[in-house]
Amino acid sequence: MLDQNADRMYWVIGAVLVVGALIGLAEKEFPGLLSSVFSGFTSKLKF
Repeated sequence: MLDQNADRMYWVIGAVLVVGALIGLAEKEFPGLLSSVFSGFTSKLKF
């Protein structure tokens, strides 16, 4: 068994890959979704 830090790093790498794949899939299937979400956030945060 790997030590605890290596196990955690594999979970972090896996989570980053899964979230990246979900963002890529969402951008491909729903092209306007992320831009509308980001514009909503920026209008609320007043950047």
